[in-house]
Amino acid sequence: VVFVVLSLALIASATVVLAQQPRSNAPAGPPSGAAMSRLGGGFGMSCPAMAIAPPSAAMIERATNLNLTDEQKTKLTEKLTKADATLAPLRQKASEATQALRNAVLAATYDAAKVQTLLTAAQQADAAVSNAELAVWTELRAILTADQITQLQQRRGGFGGGFQPGQPGQGQPGQGRTRGTRGNRPGGNQPGDGGYAPEPPPGQ
Repeated sequence: VVFVVLSLALIASATVVLAQQPRSNAPAGPPSGAAMSRLGGGFGMSCPAMAIAPPSAAMIERATNLNLTDEQKTKLTEKLTKADATLAPLRQKASEATQALRNAVLAATYDAAKVQTLLTAAQQADAAVSNAELAVWTELRAILTADQITQLQQRRGGFGGGFQPGQPGQGQPGQGRTRGTRGNRPGGNQPGDGGYAPEPPPGQ
């Protein structure tokens, strides 16, 4: 009887110890904000300015899949050359605004009021880029036929040659998927795209 009692006591103790140990096989939950920062998450979300960035004028001659007429090529080259010049300063302003926001978010001392102000400025600058890009597409659509627009849709806005809007090296520095270092501005799209100030980093 004593042996049985001791055996049951040992089994009960072992069960309690195992229950208190971390469950390594438990499903992992979503990473915290700090973990996302360490993993590079939270700073690379897509935005409208990325999605609708028009191609550069340099891509017109590569748009063989669209079967453009000479007249269309001339008009598109004119529109896109003008667009490149118009969009460049807007993208530069958006880049600087986002970099300032990123610096404030990662500063040694977190100033929520300053971050909110910079967030608003970055959102306004990004909206200006998006609006200007929409104006460009309005002009492009007036030149292209319905079939050509369908071809663009199937190629996600590309003008041929594997090109996607904003591909680097096509005369549009800082545009599309590779604006800055990531996203539409250095560091990619920043926290606060949803319209609120980011929470301070842990420990601030």
